[in-house]
Amino acid sequence: MQAGKDSGMGIDPATARRQESAVQTGDEGAGQGGFPKLAATIALSVTIVILVMVGWQLWHSYQGHRITLEEDSRLKQLQGKILLLDEVLTMSARMAAASGDPKWERRYRANEPVLDSTIAEAMHLAKGAFLEKATAQTNSANVGLVLMENRAFTLVRDSQLDQAMALLTSENYEKEKQRYAEGMQTILSGLETRAQSELKRHRSMAYRGLAGVVVALPVILFIWYYVMRLMRINLTERLLAEENRRKLVIQAQQIQKLESLGVLAGGVAHDFNNILAAVLGNADLALRQLPADCDVQPLVHDIREAAVRASQLSEQMLAYSGRGRFIVGPLDLSRLVREMHDLMRSSVQNRNIGIEYKLLERLPAVDADASQMRQIVMNLLANAAQAIGDTVGTIRIETGVQEASSAYLCDVHLGGDLSAGSFAYLEVSDTGCGMNEETLSKLFDPFFSTKFTGRGLGLSAALGIVRGHHGGIKVESQPGMGTTFRVLLPPCGRPADSAAQTHQARPTWRPSEIIEHDIS
Repeated sequence: MQAGKDSGMGIDPATARRQESAVQTGDEGAGQGGFPKLAATIALSVTIVILVMVGWQLWHSYQGHRITLEEDSRLKQLQGKILLLDEVLTMSARMAAASGDPKWERRYRANEPVLDSTIAEAMHLAKGAFLEKATAQTNSANVGLVLMENRAFTLVRDSQLDQAMALLTSENYEKEKQRYAEGMQTILSGLETRAQSELKRHRSMAYRGLAGVVVALPVILFIWYYVMRLMRINLTERLLAEENRRKLVIQAQQIQKLESLGVLAGGVAHDFNNILAAVLGNADLALRQLPADCDVQPLVHDIREAAVRASQLSEQMLAYSGRGRFIVGPLDLSRLVREMHDLMRSSVQNRNIGIEYKLLERLPAVDADASQMRQIVMNLLANAAQAIGDTVGTIRIETGVQEASSAYLCDVHLGGDLSAGSFAYLEVSDTGCGMNEETLSKLFDPFFSTKFTGRGLGLSAALGIVRGHHGGIKVESQPGMGTTFRVLLPPCGRPADSAAQTHQARPTWRPSEIIEHDIS
C-alpha cells in the first residue's frame, strides 16, 4: 500500500505533445483529398476521350452513309438523264437527215453540251471506282458518234439527205452506239456496286461504334463507380478526422479549463484549510477551558461544527483539484459497493427509488483510495437520486471489465490521457429526467447545478478524484431517458487488499450476478 500519494492536476508535457500531435494528425487527415481528385480528373479525361472517339466514329459512319446515299440517288438520276439525252441527240440527227429541217440541228446543238456535262458529272462521281476501261470505252464511242453525227449534219446542209440517213443508220454507227451503251451500263453498274459496298462499310462502322458504346459504357460506369467509392471513403475519412479533431480540441480546452480551475480551487482550499485549522484549534481549546455549564459553550460548539462542515467543503475542492492526498492500494470495486449497501440505501430519502446491483465477481483490482472511491459512488448516487426526484424510479449500479478503443476514449472525459485497452468500470445509471447538450457541456464545472439545493461540487469532485486516479468518466444522457455515468479505471494487476477497503460490517449480501431491487 502506498500512503500519502499526491496526484497533481497539471498536464504533463508528454500528454500535451500527444494531444497536439493528434490534433495535427486530424488536420492532415482532413486535408488529404488529392488522390480522389486526381482519380476523378483521370476518370473524366478517360470518359471524354472514349466518348469523343465513339462519337466521332458514329458521326463519321453517319455522314459517310448519308453522302453515299445521296451520291447513289444522284447517279440514278444521271443514268436516266444520260440515256434520255443520248436518244434525243440520235433522234435529232436522224430527223435532220430525214427532213432536212435545220431546227433539228439546233436542238442537237442545244442538248449536246447538256449531255457532255451530265457525263462529266457522272465521271466525277465515278472517281476512284476503278472503271477506267469502261470509261475509256464510253469516251471513245462517244467521240465516234459525235464525229458521225457532225458529218451527217454537214451532208444535210449540202442537201445530201440520203447519204446522211445512210450514215446514221450504218452498221458502224450502231456499233458505236452499242459500245457507248455498254460502257455507260458498266460504269453505272460499277457505281451501284461501289455505292452498296460503301453503304455496307459505313453500316459496319456504325455497328462497330455501337459495339464500342456497349463496351465503353460498362467501363465508364465501373470507372465512375470506383471514383465515387473513393470519394465517398475519402469524405467519410475527412468527416471522421474532422470530428476527431473537434473532439480533441474540445478535450484539450476542457483539460486546460480543469487545470486552471483546479489550480484555483486547490490554492483556495489550502488557504481555507489553514484558516479553518486556526478556527478549529481555538474552538477545541476554548471548549477545554470553558466550564461545562458555561452559556458560551453551545456557541463554541456551533462554531466548531460550522468549521468542520467548511473543512468538508474544502476537501471537496481539493478532490476536484486532484491534489488530495490519497492512500492508494489494490481495490475491488465490486466489494466496495457491496460494503456500501446500507449506507447508500439510507442516503436515498425517496423510498420510491429502487437500487439495483449487477456486480462482477473477481473483478480485476485497481490502484485506488477506498475513501475517495466511496466519495465517487455517493456523489453519483446523490446525483441520480436528485435526477429522479420525488417520482418512482430506479438507480442501477454495475461493475465489470471493458475493452475500450481509442475511438471510444475520444468521448470519455479525461480520455485523452488514456491508452486503449482493458479497464475496470463502475457504472451508475438512473431513470431520471436526463440532460440536454447544454447541461452536459457544463456538467463538471465547479458550482454549476440545476438543483436549487445543490452546491455544484459533487460531480466536479468526482471528476477530480477520477483524474487523480488516472481514469476517465463516460457520460450518456438524453432528456427524458435518464443518465449513465461510467467510471473507467486501469487495472493494477495485483489482488485486492480487503483490509484497505473495509470500513463497516458487511451486510447480508446475495451473489453479485443476482440483481437486488430494493424498494422500502
